[in-house]
Amino acid sequence: MFAAALIPFSHRQHASRKVECVSCHPNAGGGSRMGTIGAQGCANCHRTAGLPATPALQRIDESARRGRAIRWERVHELPRWVWFSHGRHRKTTCATCHGQVAQRDLAEEEVTINMQFCRDCHLANNARAVCGTCHNEKK
Repeated sequence: MFAAALIPFSHRQHASRKVECVSCHPNAGGGSRMGTIGAQGCANCHRTAGLPATPALQRIDESARRGRAIRWERVHELPRWVWFSHGRHRKTTCATCHGQVAQRDLAEEEVTINMQFCRDCHLANNARAVCGTCHNEKK
């Protein structure tokens, strides 16, 4: 994901400071849907790191004080009929599906995540590739 125009977000800058994906995306290690830590989490981390109060960080602090969520633009959106678990894919690197996002200032869809992409990966890795693995409304 990347930030809406008011708060720019650079995955590259965060990765260069050795910030792990799970620090900002707590579900990266196992949740079914990705999430972010929210404005308060961002503000706490930036304060702890002793970063200068840039206009963007001031907007994060203001969002945290007011209890407002930061609106991030979604890069990948799976159809609602597709069930996906980051937890089941924890042996797969983030870059496999998300591209080299850690090297980017602006995250974009580098990999087209569609049924063919997923099926090819499942078959290449001897993973289950039957319809019900991903297309199951009961999950």
